[in-house]
Amino acid sequence: RRHYDYLTAPQVSEQTLQERERDEATTRTEREELVRMRREGTLGDNVAYNLQNFAGEYSDPNPLNYLGYVGGEFVMFLLGLYAGRRRIFENIRAHLPFIRKLLWWGLGLGLVGISVHLTLTRVLPDPLPLPYFTHQVARLFRTVGAPAFSLFYASAIVLLVQRETWKRLLAPLGAVGRMPLTNYLLHTVVHVAIFYGVGLGLYAKIPPAATVAVTLVMYGSFILLSVWWIKRFRFGPAEWL
Repeated sequence: RRHYDYLTAPQVSEQTLQERERDEATTRTEREELVRMRREGTLGDNVAYNLQNFAGEYSDPNPLNYLGYVGGEFVMFLLGLYAGRRRIFENIRAHLPFIRKLLWWGLGLGLVGISVHLTLTRVLPDPLPLPYFTHQVARLFRTVGAPAFSLFYASAIVLLVQRETWKRLLAPLGAVGRMPLTNYLLHTVVHVAIFYGVGLGLYAKIPPAATVAVTLVMYGSFILLSVWWIKRFRFGPAEWL
């Protein structure tokens, strides 16, 4: 209560408003620079821009700024290591009870985590009391919710393929999974060719619905290409290298 009264004092409110306006102006400037770079910059310009932003994110010594990275990709690597050590995918039938629990835990934690994140960042009024603390809490819940949803999706697919009909329908995804690095790099190349200025330069030019359509076409093409490749080779080209 004391902190909230302090925030709503006239002189502080004016200062807070000015800081917010400066932040919004900075955000607009950065957004415009990003759009300009993606549409007009050379490939070298974009790589330099990305490296500069990457270095800037890691220049702040505050450990909370690393929460999204440590809690995201690193945790997923650890979960993959755990699944490998447990040999879950080598004997799925023996682990079906565990996978069913993972399905519901993933769904529950995912819904809670993402719902809290969206509530704090999109629903509640801005600026909130204790904005920095609120921002970190929102990041924490997203850090939990996003991987939880991933586990839910993975568990759902594993359970579905136990049924013959779904196994036939989802079988092509196995080819994509056997050459993930190749598909990841190919996605990058195609994405640059479509959205960056070195290609078609469609960055921030097409509406969200069209972006979803492009995504579906891209991923569908990668599935077909992966199936064709795996029928002829044991590995994807990047995996072979």
